[in-house]
Amino acid sequence: MIGEGDDVLKDCYDGSLFKENPIISADPEAVTLLVYADGVNFVDTASNRPVKFTMFYFHVLNLRREYRSSLCSINLIMAVDTILIDLYGIDEFLKPIVEEVKVLQEGIELANERILQGTALGVSGDNAASHALGRFKEGFTANRACRRRNRKIDEIRCAYVDDLSLWRTPEEHDIQVERLGGS
Repeated sequence: MIGEGDDVLKDCYDGSLFKENPIISADPEAVTLLVYADGVNFVDTASNRPVKFTMFYFHVLNLRREYRSSLCSINLIMAVDTILIDLYGIDEFLKPIVEEVKVLQEGIELANERILQGTALGVSGDNAASHALGRFKEGFTANRACRRRNRKIDEIRCAYVDDLSLWRTPEEHDIQVERLGGS
């Protein structure tokens, strides 16, 4: 039963993605990264207009848990004006990140002739960035804004406690996808 003994998932290291990764399982000192995408709004002081950027960061998961979320362990990869992502597509901006991860997977020779290998364990983000990465609708103005819960937007905005009975079942999801003409 989850919650007792070895079945407790306390950390990313307890999950199957980590345990089954060929690079990480072959070398316990392999660098393990988590990439994070986040939308940030600024105001252009010259025009007084809002400007939205998508920021890409990485965390080194090899750090002890208590240090991973400190500001000094969050590393900026790139900042992109979201208009450029809309124009060229997010893949164009993910390519250099993927290429760098591939280099890390192949191994980097250090000054002491040791080869350092690693990989990205996953990519996460805030709602907008996750939707962009997954190619979902990025606006959250739909009447039923949540993919998992059968709640209307007004109910979500004023709910204090999540009602598990409102969670969408896999069967309900399949029915709704079929109604939309999906497969």
